[in-house]
Amino acid sequence: MKITSALIYAFGNKGLGLGSQVSQISAVFYPNSVDHFIKDKLGIKTYGRYMDDGYIIHNNIKELK
Repeated sequence: MKITSALIYAFGNKGLGLGSQVSQISAVFYPNSVDHFIKDKLGIKTYGRYMDDGYIIHNNIKELK
């Protein structure tokens, strides 16, 4: 964990550094629980994410909020 933390924070305290393999793995790993919550728990089928961009499509604006 110390090595991983050192590699992540080597780029500063905000965000993940570009080009680092650790950053790429972290970018996929950390939001994974959010992805599963939206799809599995909330049952929203029209959800997607690419890198740090995500979207949810629904025909009821109140449901989205």
